[in-house]
Amino acid sequence: MVFLIADSNSHDNNTQDATVISRAQTVRSFFPKTPLLVQLIEPENKDYLLALGMPSRSIVCINELRMKLLAMGVCCAGVPTLVSNLITSSAPPEQGIPPDAASQVAELGYAWGQANEIYELHLTPPLYGVAFGE
Repeated sequence: MVFLIADSNSHDNNTQDATVISRAQTVRSFFPKTPLLVQLIEPENKDYLLALGMPSRSIVCINELRMKLLAMGVCCAGVPTLVSNLITSSAPPEQGIPPDAASQVAELGYAWGQANEIYELHLTPPLYGVAFGE
């Protein structure tokens, strides 16, 4: 698997995307059977990769993802924070809860929730279709 990642700190997003697209084309021509995952900045540039025969599931656009997450936040408050906390990592808090601070209980619960992460797990065939509690 080859990951091509755009520099999101670049001053010219289209030039950065063009560089990544060029690299993707090079990898495709020399190693056509190698799985490729490409990150672009601007969603308008996705069409160039699709024209090269890349499947859309192998292309991630940063700005498109941002806008979809922002739109989801309008529909359901808290979703951007939840997704952000799940895709980033932080250590659980080490301090205890003072007995008289009820507001700190919520803050501590939030901090403990931030320590959770999402992992991909490949199941063995006997576990396909089994409900979580079984």
